[in-house]
Amino acid sequence: MSDDKQEKTNAKEKAAAKSSKGKVAHEKKGSIFTSKPAIMAYLILGLPIIALLLWYAYNVAYFVDEKGMRNMEAKIQAGIESQLAKLRKRAKIEGFRIEDYEACKDIQSSYTTPKGYDFADAELNQLIGMPRKSSEKQRGERCVTIAKAVYKMAKTSHHT
Repeated sequence: MSDDKQEKTNAKEKAAAKSSKGKVAHEKKGSIFTSKPAIMAYLILGLPIIALLLWYAYNVAYFVDEKGMRNMEAKIQAGIESQLAKLRKRAKIEGFRIEDYEACKDIQSSYTTPKGYDFADAELNQLIGMPRKSSEKQRGERCVTIAKAVYKMAKTSHHT
């Protein structure tokens, strides 16, 4: 009898295999959190959020260090002071006033009204007669030349 039962089960399996041939057996449904749309949402929304959090942690760890910020500010201030000392020395040697140099650097403010309207359509380079793509060094040299000219004109106009 056991052979008979085995043959019947084999026959049933063969019949089931034939009837389900080409058909996909119904699988157990997974969770909504593991579905394809959920995985796509994780990738589209989750990866940028993780990247932003990592960027924020990096900035906090390396750039918002109070001691480091103070050191950086001190270096910047020392650089500004050294440039100003060089400019003072050059002003004594070449004969111009630092106030005229600063006025040249801030020439755009003379085209601004007290209410804040800006009448200068040109940028600094155009106002001091330089090409648009001039470097900071070239603008500085032009402002030195302008300061020298202003000093000489003031000296000439006040002669006795």
